[in-house]
Amino acid sequence: MKGLAFLAAGALLYCLFIAAGSHDSLMIADLAGAARRYPLPALALSIAVLGLGGLPPLAGFMSKWQIFVAGFQTHNLAIMGLVIFAALNSVLSLGYYAPLVNAMYRQEPSPAVLRGKPMPLAMGIPLVVLSAAVVAIGIWPTLVQWLSAPAGAALLTAFGR
Repeated sequence: MKGLAFLAAGALLYCLFIAAGSHDSLMIADLAGAARRYPLPALALSIAVLGLGGLPPLAGFMSKWQIFVAGFQTHNLAIMGLVIFAALNSVLSLGYYAPLVNAMYRQEPSPAVLRGKPMPLAMGIPLVVLSAAVVAIGIWPTLVQWLSAPAGAALLTAFGR
């Protein structure tokens, strides 16, 4: 999800500034209305940040859910406190991702969006692949169980369980 967020932000940076020869910084205000002209990178960035915030049915929700359930199953008050802290952190993270998504979809296009250049097709392919993976893993988390189960077992072994 983080890689997708960086790729989508990079695609928008390229379209809005770099393709025109500018090396200005990309600000949230520059992304106002970006979904109208750049629907794919805007959607990819939205999927990425909402997944990082733990919104269902994205991969971030499922991974956080599994961590929270496992934390409560320990019946250890310290770990359960950490789980509650992590859940609150997820809610707060949505609070700082929401203005970004709101700006891209609900505001009028910024001057940077209006003068932006088209996104090359080659930039869209990894955005589509990673976005599909974030959604697919959120719906079917067992797709990556071959990777997560051994990692979890190694972590438990490291802590003497």
